[in-house]
Amino acid sequence: MSFLSRIFGKAIQPTLRVFDALGFAAVPVVQFALGRKMTDVETTNFLIYSAFGIILLRFFLAPWLVWREDQKTIAEIKEQNALLLEKTAYRRLSDRQSNTLTTILKRGVSGRVNVGVEGGVVDAEAYASDIYNAFLAAENWDVTITKTYRGQPIRGLVLLVSDPYNLSIEEDAVKLALEQAEIEFRIEKMYVPKDPRTDVELLVGDKPNALRVMMS
Repeated sequence: MSFLSRIFGKAIQPTLRVFDALGFAAVPVVQFALGRKMTDVETTNFLIYSAFGIILLRFFLAPWLVWREDQKTIAEIKEQNALLLEKTAYRRLSDRQSNTLTTILKRGVSGRVNVGVEGGVVDAEAYASDIYNAFLAAENWDVTITKTYRGQPIRGLVLLVSDPYNLSIEEDAVKLALEQAEIEFRIEKMYVPKDPRTDVELLVGDKPNALRVMMS
């Protein structure tokens, strides 16, 4: 629809409602002010001229009304695009998160950690590499990356533990480091025996609330 068509539509859109409002509300008020009942001709002329005046006023207001509608539409589109970008953007650790994670991991405790990457997730490998490098920079952790495939999609970063209510020293150290670095994660119980060669199991799945895009 062209801009002029929209302006014309905005101007005449309320015509019937204007007639109704004038007939039910304005006419009795005018008659009261005049102190007499208007004739049919006077009533008709009053309704026509009043409606015409209102439509003319709306012609002047119509560009602003159309602009306001367009701004609302643009804002909604921007919000939808921002949400889409948030869902599809690749995850990476910021420099601050990476440095904080490394600093906390250096504090005394050492161990062996495996970072599992869910296969088929576009950004999981890059995100897992960031975590791997932060552990590697701590120097007192042996860290490996492995790919894993599960029947149920995994969301986010998961710290897999044997007992969520009784973490090992190594698991607790990693939990504290992730929290201090403000890295979003959750703790889940591991339902298979832990690899005896590993003290801590991390798993990187799909981005929480992400649009799932599979690698070709």
